[in-house]
Amino acid sequence: MADARPGRPRRRARILAVVLLVLATGFLVAQSFKLVAQVVGEQTDFSVFYRTARELSAGAGGGLYARPDGPTGWPQCAPPVMSIVFLPLQRLPIGVAAGVWAAINLGLLGVAVWCLLRLYARLDRQRRLYEKTRLWAIVLLLSLANGCLQVGQLTILFVTCWLLYLVANVQRRHFLAALALAMPVAAKFYPVVMWAVPVGLRARRQLAFLLLALGVFVVVLPLLVYGPRAWDLSRGYVQAMFVGGAPRVERCFDVNEVSTESLDVLLLRWLTHDPVWHEQVTWFPHLRLPRPPVLLLAKCLRVCIVLVAGVAAWRYRREAVRHPVHGAVMFAALWSATMYLLLADPKSRYALYMFPAYLPLLSWTAGAWAAGERRRAVGLALFVILTAACIAQLTPKVLWYFETSLLATFAVWGALVRRMLWEGSHR
Repeated sequence: MADARPGRPRRRARILAVVLLVLATGFLVAQSFKLVAQVVGEQTDFSVFYRTARELSAGAGGGLYARPDGPTGWPQCAPPVMSIVFLPLQRLPIGVAAGVWAAINLGLLGVAVWCLLRLYARLDRQRRLYEKTRLWAIVLLLSLANGCLQVGQLTILFVTCWLLYLVANVQRRHFLAALALAMPVAAKFYPVVMWAVPVGLRARRQLAFLLLALGVFVVVLPLLVYGPRAWDLSRGYVQAMFVGGAPRVERCFDVNEVSTESLDVLLLRWLTHDPVWHEQVTWFPHLRLPRPPVLLLAKCLRVCIVLVAGVAAWRYRREAVRHPVHGAVMFAALWSATMYLLLADPKSRYALYMFPAYLPLLSWTAGAWAAGERRRAVGLALFVILTAACIAQLTPKVLWYFETSLLATFAVWGALVRRMLWEGSHR
């Protein structure tokens, strides 16, 4: 390195990373207590999951999903297979159950850290650069997990599954890899975007096992737990969420939900007039176009996002074949960012989905610093910090009106697309 005392900046950076790691860990523990307090005195996502599991345990049928949760009015959005996770917890008082769920999530974060370290140790390209960023990656992992832990969502479980997939892929344990990718899809559907990772890697065995693994979660497990009632529950869930007069996904397009920073809400705020939102926020500039064509435009933009990501992945495929472990990391980064852009209701509780997208950015920062490109390294570091803060919604609330989280996601996604297109054409 260009510095006369290269060890001193590294020591300072390491000390800072350790301090931030301790703070992030402490904040996660505080969020665990906050979850317990919320489910006892207020309402949160875990409260709905807990009551859904209680009703299922009492013998509720598919009609459960047609009516909202009683105390909150929120939809019963936990599918039958996802509720299996909460069935053992519903036997406990809700405060105790929330504490157990928080402890489980802290344990899952420990598994995620283990997977990350195992993955970095087996990288077939840029291993030293990635290993230099291990502490920073863990700090980012814990920081992005806060919003999820606070409300009791399953985001930590899903991201741990993705990291477990990357480790299983290195070890060529194809069925385990398929299980790790199938489980989030069984619970939420939209993580199917991550199936593009084995497609890009041309992992034929994993692709062959994916549908079998999905069948284990969607068919076999519900039948074992719920018996013949499983079919009625699955049908009721699909009808309530995706069919019917007012499917669940349509309720996500609410411009009055300030914490939702999606493509649909962005366009609706700027291009349409909402009688509640725009009368309250009178200074917000907007047009008065009809709502249906604006939502159609959002769908078209989503198609364009997928196509651009697909082109980048296609151009990068030869590099991924030469270095399949690093290629899997790059594909996971690209498609996790793509998936986050496609979400109908991205919020801080889902910010951890973006974690894989930051792994290459951290290595680029370390690479720039090692090459003596200090300005570029500082710029990349600031880019990571600012975009992560926006995505985690750690900004003033007024900035949420302008969808800073969505714009930050676009910036990270664009950086990945640009890099993959460049490497695909120059290597």
